[in-house]
Amino acid sequence: MRVFLITQRYLMLERDKGHVAGVVIQRLSEREWIPLFTLELEDGEEVKCSLRIMEREEVRTWADLNRLADWIRNEFEIYTCALSLTDALIEYRSMQDD
Repeated sequence: MRVFLITQRYLMLERDKGHVAGVVIQRLSEREWIPLFTLELEDGEEVKCSLRIMEREEVRTWADLNRLADWIRNEFEIYTCALSLTDALIEYRSMQDD
């Protein structure tokens, strides 16, 4: 699966435009979780994105699943999402214009 790493600022801009179609919480390890957002772009294309740490351009992970779920609920008003407990082979890419 290809996942683009974006900044939280860019994600919030996409949220404000109504482009966040959904989210899956992906387990990476016992205490490592990431949100996988589906963005519907203006041309109709759907892309999977997760957050990156600005300084290191690495994926932002959460150790506490409850905190991640609260953040998704409070920031995006998403009250239902999938929880993926499978080991996923994820290829991270950076979006150039975020």
